[in-house]
Amino acid sequence: MNTSIRDILAKLQYCLENGKYEEVETERYELKPSLPNASQSKTAYESINAFLNTNGGILILGIKDINNKTPKKYEFKGYQESNEALLKKAEKVFTTIDGRELDISEYLQYEIVNFLDGRLGLLYVNELPEDKKYAFLNGIAYRRVITGDEKVSQEAIDKHEEYKEELKGRRELLPIKDASIQDISLDKVNDYIYELNRKNQLHNSKPTLESAIPFLIQKMFLLKNTEEVTILGMLVCGSYPSTFLGLRATVRAFLKTASKAADDKGEFSGNILDLMRQGLAFVLKNIQVGVVRDDSGKDVAEYPESLISESINNALAHRDYKINDYVKIVIRPNNHIEISNPGAFKSQLIIQEIDDEIPFRRIIPHSKPTNPNLAQVLSVFAKWEGLGNGMAGLVQATLENKIDIPYYKFNAVDSISLFINKGKLIDESIELMFEIYDGYIQQKLKGNPFTKEMKEAFTYLYKSQYFNQKGYYTILLTSDNNHEDAILQLQKAGLIHRHLKSPKYHDVFVVDKTFMESSYGERMLEIFGNNYQVLTEDLQILLQLIYQYNTFNQKKNITASKASNILWYRKHKSEGNIREYDTYKRKIRSYFNKLTERGFIIRHGDGVHTSYTININYSNLFK
Repeated sequence: MNTSIRDILAKLQYCLENGKYEEVETERYELKPSLPNASQSKTAYESINAFLNTNGGILILGIKDINNKTPKKYEFKGYQESNEALLKKAEKVFTTIDGRELDISEYLQYEIVNFLDGRLGLLYVNELPEDKKYAFLNGIAYRRVITGDEKVSQEAIDKHEEYKEELKGRRELLPIKDASIQDISLDKVNDYIYELNRKNQLHNSKPTLESAIPFLIQKMFLLKNTEEVTILGMLVCGSYPSTFLGLRATVRAFLKTASKAADDKGEFSGNILDLMRQGLAFVLKNIQVGVVRDDSGKDVAEYPESLISESINNALAHRDYKINDYVKIVIRPNNHIEISNPGAFKSQLIIQEIDDEIPFRRIIPHSKPTNPNLAQVLSVFAKWEGLGNGMAGLVQATLENKIDIPYYKFNAVDSISLFINKGKLIDESIELMFEIYDGYIQQKLKGNPFTKEMKEAFTYLYKSQYFNQKGYYTILLTSDNNHEDAILQLQKAGLIHRHLKSPKYHDVFVVDKTFMESSYGERMLEIFGNNYQVLTEDLQILLQLIYQYNTFNQKKNITASKASNILWYRKHKSEGNIREYDTYKRKIRSYFNKLTERGFIIRHGDGVHTSYTININYSNLFK
């Protein structure tokens, strides 16, 4: 019995002894009284079925949860011996999609424990592997949703059947030539069993490799008929994985600095857990900690450690193990971390329209593992959680301003690179953009507030569009990212639009094209004629900014200081060297003087209140 179930039983004991009621049922725990009849056993079977089809769970037998009356209470019924036959029947009561009996005995464990003046029955239900889902009860598959059991939709079942077809060629289960059971580490096998037992998946430790063979076959570390070692078995429990797997059991990591003198590199070989630990350690050693402070004044890391860890783990969990190549990590200080792995996204996860005037390239967040058996092992070691947490975590960290927007690059060879960008989603340049367009935004919102959530969603879509135009792929922003209301408000205001070529079930949003226009050369020629063309490039860029500010800002007029800030951050993204920044601001002020003297712009006010507007009557000066 693990700590969590002990805590649940202690809480139940407290409630029963003191006439109290505290909720204990969750997506992992279900209370049932004794099972004296078929109808009550049916609801228990439904919960078992839901646990099998979701994330596993524990059925506590002998306590009735009376939550439909006031006051709510628990009644201790106690575990009855007559329950045993009904529970044993659960091993044979479920079927596959085509009606064949599904033996789930290896996914169930029983335990009887003393409780108050009687006993309770505990039924531990382990999640089915992806290739065995869904289990059906009387033709219906259930899934666990919070504290209840719900029917799995036919659409979800159909999609999973398609996925199972893809799994038939699972590459992590390919046999390794020349490897034998003697190349498996008994210590690593027992380490895995220890972790399984912590999750209530009860197995005895193995004294010898020979005694471990049935267990290794069950976990697909060995093939059933030939007892050949699989890639999965070597990755998890191999004594010398790189001897048999080559670069598939390797991570190469690099620190690339501007000076090159401070560059660093590392090459790590071993089983998959060692690769995950060593890869993360290299990154943590080479990124800065405490370089910025959050709103409460605490030092925070350059990148969230949990996010880097999960991204490295996902690269190793989802890579294509048929390709003899390594996972690569490249750190570029003050810029990004690049994590590359062999393989490619499934085609159904990529939505793109590259020939349109507004191209998009998005990746649909997904929870189905590329290597499901490996994912199941890693989940035992808390190295993979499923539920699409890798991509969802990247989006969430972005929307929380912990990193700038991440993107993927598809390399010429079969590999994918994830770029985790340093900084913030809403950085200084974005804040300045919102300031430029504050008048236009308020006009669109009709006086309603431009909320923090709206700014985050808008910026995510704005930057996605920018990277998509450059050929990179960003993660699709969905309602699961908790910005559904913000997206609806932005859409209603016309600040974003659903792309006309969005696929049927996935809305791709793009921002109002006004925000994507950065060049006003044509308008400048209308106002200034050929005299605009003889200006230097710097003066043309400044003149376009003044026009942009005059057109979309609420106050219209722009100061030299504001213009220099905007142009500096567009180019440098940070204040950088103070001396260089001050020199640049003086240069911009001199440009304002030149443009004023030549009649391109009009000066308003004096001293700190000096501001400027485009001289829209410029052509009249030459009549």
